Amino acid sequence: MSMKIEKRVDQASVPTDEARLAYTIGEVCKLAGIGRTALYQAIDTRELRAVKFGRKTLVLAKDLHAWLEGLPEKSQGPTQNQMR
Repeated sequence: MSMKIEKRVDQASVPTDEARLAYTIGEVCKLAGIGRTALYQAIDTRELRAVKFGRKTLVLAKDLHAWLEGLPEKSQGPTQNQMR
């Protein structure tokens, strides 16, 4: 009988090298610095593609990179001239 030990993933232990093909939901949250709700919302609205492997939801590295690159830039606040 083998026992599986579940280990929480902290940001320092998530490998980000290019050899990594997919990330779990928890890993994506840590890497991108976003919450699970926001991540699942992006998946549900099909902004971000996710795949299933058994019960596990995975985000392919290429899809994560494309989604992050496609996010809008933060707009700057109004300049002094625009405020007058």
